[in-house]
Amino acid sequence: MKGNAIWLATADTADGNAKKAAAIRETDRVPALPGFGKALATNRYAAFSVSRYLLEADLERLPETVPDVPDVPTPEASESLLARKRSEFRQTGVSDPVLTAPILYTVRFKVPQAFHEEFEAWYDQEHIPMILECPDWAGSARYSFENSDWTHLAMHFVTSADALDSPAMRAARKTPWRDKFLEHDWFGKVDKSFHFRENPPA
Repeated sequence: MKGNAIWLATADTADGNAKKAAAIRETDRVPALPGFGKALATNRYAAFSVSRYLLEADLERLPETVPDVPDVPTPEASESLLARKRSEFRQTGVSDPVLTAPILYTVRFKVPQAFHEEFEAWYDQEHIPMILECPDWAGSARYSFENSDWTHLAMHFVTSADALDSPAMRAARKTPWRDKFLEHDWFGKVDKSFHFRENPPA
């Protein structure tokens, strides 16, 4: 999480070829991203329960005007997304959550424009500080998408899956502020993914 933006590429297939697609992207696609500054780090993840691979490239920056980024042609279902970092939090004593935590938990939201300001304030002022009470939560970063129907992305780095059902997380899910969002359909229509990092820390 050193840069100010990320490029996410997913590949999803039933027969395991997604791993090959992710490897192609890692070696051929990331170095060729035009106009985004250099990729400071690249991490490859595999989903817990399905044959899905995610490649996360930590970018130095995104330009003010983001051009289309064509993906590597593959026969698998795939997706490429660009996101700009808006906030970042780290557990006390953790210098780099990405290298510390083997598990990546991502959450994508489609937040209506009228709720953007309050949603971002809740996430940064209440939700993240509360879940960081769990020592297994190495860090989190919030992003806004640049080329997607999704509006917001949260990247959570945890050292143990137990963090996802920790007392801190359970408390964070039971606040009056969060309950206000639960009254709206869009808040329940999120995309959650759990991944293990495959490549070793650089």
